[in-house]
Amino acid sequence: MSAITEILSQVPIDQLAGQLGASKKDTKSASTEVIASLLGGMTANTQDAAGEESLATALLKHRLNGESYASGGVDLDGIDLSEGTKIVQHALGTSPSKTAAALSAKTGTDKTLLQKLLPILAPIVIAYIANQAFSNKAAVSAPAAADPLGSIVGGLLGGGQSSGGADMVSSMLGGLLGGGGRNSSSGLGGMLGGMLGGALGNNQASKAQQSSGGVLGGLLDAIF
Repeated sequence: MSAITEILSQVPIDQLAGQLGASKKDTKSASTEVIASLLGGMTANTQDAAGEESLATALLKHRLNGESYASGGVDLDGIDLSEGTKIVQHALGTSPSKTAAALSAKTGTDKTLLQKLLPILAPIVIAYIANQAFSNKAAVSAPAAADPLGSIVGGLLGGGQSSGGADMVSSMLGGLLGGGGRNSSSGLGGMLGGMLGGALGNNQASKAQQSSGGVLGGLLDAIF
């Protein structure tokens, strides 16, 4: 089962469709596009160490939600839309409204539906990654104020140092979604490519991350 399919399986699509006033078919299709874009944006952002460190912090923050969603499914009423908006902004470099417009232009999906889905699904996507990343790992304590990334890394590795944090996160998520380290063609840069049949490889992820228009333009070209 692909990561996208697993994430969708945690979401009550019928309830979500009713909440958004859309058909189940349209909601599921648009959700698939949104999830793919968010995963791709996170992949592109982790092409540099700062992006990897930011993701490590976010994974720790959303760890408990990830465990809850995996065991009992998503409670839509508990989704923090303001947090979702921040995740979209960080992952794709622009607001949900602009992201929805760009994604709609690329895929033909209803822009309003996409805009509503983005802040709902963003916390679910990152919670899923967090659960996968932390499962079967040593328990992680709250990060120390002086060295938060070091504490995250230490917990994940059962005792490590922050100096290896970026490479650790890259290897960890690369292994989770089909790869090795950041410099590997099958590593974190190729995460989305592995899930979407090769749509986004390392070079494309790097170009998307470095694009003057932010992640979104190059990312959507690569995926869709």
